[in-house]
Amino acid sequence: MRKPVLCVLGGVVLWAAAAVLAGEAAPAPAPAPDAEALKKQVAELKEKAKGIQTKIDEAAAKIKAAPDLVKLAEATTKAAKAFDDARKADKDFVAANQASVEAAMAVEKLIDEKLTASDQAKPLAAELAGAAKKRADLDYDEALAKLELTHESSPINFALDRDPDLVKVKKAISEAPDKDARAKAFKAYEDARKAKRDATPEAQKALARIETDKKERDELRKAESAARAKLVDLRHTIAKGDAPDLKAARDRMAATFKAVADASNGEALKAIRTARDEALAAYDAKRKELAAADPNLAALRKERDALRQEMDQLAEKIRAAAK
Repeated sequence: MRKPVLCVLGGVVLWAAAAVLAGEAAPAPAPAPDAEALKKQVAELKEKAKGIQTKIDEAAAKIKAAPDLVKLAEATTKAAKAFDDARKADKDFVAANQASVEAAMAVEKLIDEKLTASDQAKPLAAELAGAAKKRADLDYDEALAKLELTHESSPINFALDRDPDLVKVKKAISEAPDKDARAKAFKAYEDARKAKRDATPEAQKALARIETDKKERDELRKAESAARAKLVDLRHTIAKGDAPDLKAARDRMAATFKAVADASNGEALKAIRTARDEALAAYDAKRKELAAADPNLAALRKERDALRQEMDQLAEKIRAAAK
């Protein structure tokens, strides 16, 4: 069974060899996509899509300002407020809503208590507390280092004020003939003073402290972020857990939420709720009617969606090029 296969393969090899001998070049591999060029295309399409979206927003605003729709919007607002006021005046709804708030708070409190008591959370909490103290120490040390560089009475600046070379440069400010010359002289003095300051051992130590404090604070920020993320994950795990007391608290909360829905949808509020829903439906129907009557709006949305699809395709190519 293998001989025909070998014959075919041999034929392919012979054909390829013959093609080379005959001067036929093998097909060149497809060039790798130029990621930067693709990104440039995406940026251009984004700008184009942004302009189209602006036109869509302007058309939508024009529709929203139509007199008929404005009247319906006012009616919708009025109906929604009437329903909200009616619920607030309904004793059953108020009681159910208050119970639901308390039940939800009870669940959150129980989750927080379980998180605090968790053996996994305790070292993370301690790490965050230590990080807060460390950050305060770094902030304070950096502030002191900056004070050494900037305070007019610091040893560094006290010495600079009496430096003979700087005194000469500073004198040129008062001797300048006009405003522009004074500005140039002042800048020259500031530059010379900074150069002299930064060259002193004391200033170099202060600058090094500032740089070290910043680096340590960046590392600290990363560690804090990681610890907080772990706490969030741990809290989420606890919240989804099946601890009996937590399950019971969640069941009580679900029951209160149902009571809120029942009170909101009950017969006592049925008529006013129906009026609100009808007002909302009338507004939405009119908005769609006005939008459908604008042929440009549909065309603009179609063009925008096509651009978004093209950008998604280019983004996929960029991701492939990065692999």
